[in-house]
Amino acid sequence: MWAGIIEAVLPGLLAPLKDIFHDYIQGKISEAQLAAAVQQAMLTAFSNLDAALLDSITKTYTSFWQANGQNAVMQHGWAIVLYSQLFVLVWHQFFIPFLVTFGFVDKYATSGATVNWAYALIALCLGAPAILTRVGPAAGWAADNLTRIIKR
Repeated sequence: MWAGIIEAVLPGLLAPLKDIFHDYIQGKISEAQLAAAVQQAMLTAFSNLDAALLDSITKTYTSFWQANGQNAVMQHGWAIVLYSQLFVLVWHQFFIPFLVTFGFVDKYATSGATVNWAYALIALCLGAPAILTRVGPAAGWAADNLTRIIKR
């Protein structure tokens, strides 16, 4: 994963850094200007990476739905996953408390991470990656995280 990120960022980062450090070595810019220019180059590179990631996820999501609309097997598979996981959530949120509250069972065994997986699968079925990169906490993650790290 990190290798992919580095390979995506390096081409857009090396050329500007080369020019910035060349100007610094030649004495055209001060150390403070160097730091500001390096920070701006890094922010630009990560913003470009963020935009490319958004574009990639959006295209993947769009192509999935186009293929899903044309393929009955994909439609049935998607429906099976979605509805089976909805059943898991309804069972855990309504039927288990009902069974325990009204004394049908004394104690219900824990299901571990089943509910967590159900939430994740439903979110993925409904396109959470494409939605989260457009709005919410994941929007602009690369530039925001880099800015926060640099300001430390």
